[in-house]
Amino acid sequence: MIDTKQLCSKLDGVLHRFTTHGKGEDLANCEDMLSDIKIATSAVEGAAANQSSDSPLPVKVLEELRLLGSACWNVTMRCTDHSREHERRLKVALREFATRSFLLGNFVYSEESVRHSYFTHHPREAEQCILMCLKTSRDLSLNHMPEGSKALLAAVETIVPHIPPGVVQRLPHLKHRNLSWEFEYTKMEVMWNLGHLFESSQSCERLAQMLLRDNTLHRTLLETFFHFVFTVGSAEVEPPNECFIRDMLMSSINVQNYLKENGGSDAPCRLPMLRGATLEQMALSWLREGNASEAVRWAVEADSALQSNTSALLRLKATAAAGMEKEASVQLREYVQRLDVTVDDAVAVCFDFQKLFTTMESGSVESMQLLQNRTKGTSAAEGVTFRLVQLLLHSKDTESCRSALQIMRNECLDFEDPKYRRYCFKWLWELSDNAEFSHGEAVESLEAAIRLADCASDSEINALQLHLCTKYVESVEQGQQVNMLAKPKDILLRYTERKPRCVFAHALLFKIFVMEGSETCMKEEIHQLVACEPSELVIPALCTAINCCLKRNCLNVASLAALQALLSPVPFADVRTELEVLRVYVTTAINRSCAHSDDDLYKLTQRIQNILSEGSATLKLTHDEVMWWTQAFLLLGSEFTLEASATSIALFRAAACIAEQDPSPREAGTQSPLLAAILCMLEDEFRLFSTGNPLIDLADLEKHLNACRDLISTTYTAECRVTFLLSKSEWHLRGPSIETPQEMDEIVRELSTIPVPYNVYEALAEAATFEASRVTTECSYLREFAMGLFAKASLDLMERVAASTEVRAGEEEAVAETLTKNLSCLYKAFTLGSDRKEQMCVVQHLMSFLSLPVMGITVGTFLGRYGAVGERGVTANNSSAFALLLLEYFTVEAWNNSVFYLHINNTEKQGEWARAAWALVDILPPTHRVVSALHALRGITGC
Repeated sequence: MIDTKQLCSKLDGVLHRFTTHGKGEDLANCEDMLSDIKIATSAVEGAAANQSSDSPLPVKVLEELRLLGSACWNVTMRCTDHSREHERRLKVALREFATRSFLLGNFVYSEESVRHSYFTHHPREAEQCILMCLKTSRDLSLNHMPEGSKALLAAVETIVPHIPPGVVQRLPHLKHRNLSWEFEYTKMEVMWNLGHLFESSQSCERLAQMLLRDNTLHRTLLETFFHFVFTVGSAEVEPPNECFIRDMLMSSINVQNYLKENGGSDAPCRLPMLRGATLEQMALSWLREGNASEAVRWAVEADSALQSNTSALLRLKATAAAGMEKEASVQLREYVQRLDVTVDDAVAVCFDFQKLFTTMESGSVESMQLLQNRTKGTSAAEGVTFRLVQLLLHSKDTESCRSALQIMRNECLDFEDPKYRRYCFKWLWELSDNAEFSHGEAVESLEAAIRLADCASDSEINALQLHLCTKYVESVEQGQQVNMLAKPKDILLRYTERKPRCVFAHALLFKIFVMEGSETCMKEEIHQLVACEPSELVIPALCTAINCCLKRNCLNVASLAALQALLSPVPFADVRTELEVLRVYVTTAINRSCAHSDDDLYKLTQRIQNILSEGSATLKLTHDEVMWWTQAFLLLGSEFTLEASATSIALFRAAACIAEQDPSPREAGTQSPLLAAILCMLEDEFRLFSTGNPLIDLADLEKHLNACRDLISTTYTAECRVTFLLSKSEWHLRGPSIETPQEMDEIVRELSTIPVPYNVYEALAEAATFEASRVTTECSYLREFAMGLFAKASLDLMERVAASTEVRAGEEEAVAETLTKNLSCLYKAFTLGSDRKEQMCVVQHLMSFLSLPVMGITVGTFLGRYGAVGERGVTANNSSAFALLLLEYFTVEAWNNSVFYLHINNTEKQGEWARAAWALVDILPPTHRVVSALHALRGITGC
């Protein structure tokens, strides 16, 4: 059995704390009170469950519970602060306890007969029980306590049948209440709060039927019903539950229609507005569910009823959502012209519907234009124009962008709002890059942006000016505005005064000077570009300058730009670009568009070789590129170097290295450039070697010889063979071995079979002489070998002299030159003689040579006559001068040798040398100083 004293004691403490706790009450204290209330409620529920059994509670206990419940309820009625959640929870818990205690004390949980007997005689208590159940059930539903809420509604259903039908009209306190209505309304609200929308809509339907059947219902009940349904109609639920909201709205509409038809003093005065608002909610519900076609029907009715800007907007949205864009476009134009629509709302709607329209995109723009006309001359005009531009730009199609550009050029430049001016500045700049715009439109856009420069930073203005100048230059390049160079030139010159090292400005100025054809200014700008910043952009700018020059055939400036790029300390971004710049420089060098020295060519060659060696893993030349570079270096080495030198060797070596990288080595014509490069390199190397200045080390020389040997086997010519043999002789001479004499003899033998001119033997002899002088130990073979080669060269020249029996007039100089060359070879052989015996052999060859016939006389006579004409000095640059000088040397040497043998009393050899000396004296001019000297000495020595 329930202990009411203990229950009252516990509840007294809870009620005291509930009524006295402050706003700073600890939340844990509230939880303690809730726990105590829950224990008390559980005790009451347990007692109620046993009330219909064989052991019901005593009447005294029930009376105490009724009083306890009534007192507890009264305490909750005094609590009006609903701002704090824990207080609301306490109030709901106390009310649940109070209601269940009151119901238990009023025999609600007793047997039906007891309950019927009690409520038949106590209708006032029945009313109190019902009202407490309805209020508490609602509170429990708001706190998401479905079981307790439904249980109390069920309790109401057990009480109502026991109230006698006629007693309601007799009792003053029940006379004006409609308990059936209140129960159904509470059930509708409770089920809605608990999320049981179907049950709530059924209750709503039953309430509507009550309203339709009973005209005597109080107006307050009607207003309450409409208010609740209107509130529900604005709620957001899951799409499947929208149908229940529409059912409730439909019930409200049916009641409204009934009241409209029947009138009556109790009909709400705001019924037309309520009807329109409810119709709007129906349309919105259909829209939320995605049925735009049905929404249109309800939106049209709502607009007819309300004729307001909100109903017009709803109709517009429904029409657009239904795909009726043509009708929606018309409605939008009407909407923005309504006087009850604010400018801001009209603008917002235009933007919203631009996103909805798919086929009538222009509808929003046209409506905004109407709004612009509507606001002309007002303070809102500037804002509407700005938003119109924004709307056009949002469309992103070319025509809309063009329209936006025209509006900004004509109207937006006079905007006063700095924010609007700033946005227009940015939009105009952005429009200039529209790919669909012509250059003229881009220029117009940038020119308009410049006029809004007051809202831009200095860096933005600088960038904008460069962009504008770029567009000017591009227009001229495309031939659209030929006379437009003055504007960008003036802007850029003033710009470079402020920023003298701006690479972009100088690059544009360079383009302008190229188009003007001012070579001096072009060259000046090239030097300016080199000093520009940032340095990493200098090379790209110079590359652009090179391309610009090549298009205009300004090869001199292109060469200068390429050279400056190559000399710049800034590295190239990639080796391919660097190679292309080098190609330009080589091309201009071949074309003689620039002055260059051997040192320039040498550095160029070294750079290319470095590129190909360092970038070989990533840079692969095509066959055509290999052929181009090979032929270019062959041409540079052949025509642009004055003589064999380190530069020519480097050029030919580079040609050979590039040719070896050919990806198609077996393609027709591929081997010829490689062979030519190697042969030219070997030929110049041998020339340098013959003068004592070899440049290629023996290992490389051997490698090139091996490559040359393989190539000559497939492409044989006499010239190729001679060069190969000479290089082979160099290799043997520079790296002598026991086999060297035999190899050299074989080379000479093979040379004699080709045949070759005298200078080949002479060069080979010079080389052997150089090697003989270089070695520290006595090398008789090299000296004898050189002597033999000089003699062979002399013999070749003697044969040429013997073959020239007829010489035409005016060719004496050529004959004298040939004779001088022979004398030179003989004298070199003479100086190599190891003793006077070998020297006498050379002199005998000389005597034979001088006795050869030429032009009908002997060589000696020819030289004597030719040298005596005018008595030319030995310093003169002519063949006779050198010939006389060589004869003088021979004469002096012969005389000295004769004197030598005179001193050792070898009369035979003395006479032999003396005869040679006097034979040479007879050839020299009589007035020659050597002749005079020897005649004087003859008188002294008697030789």
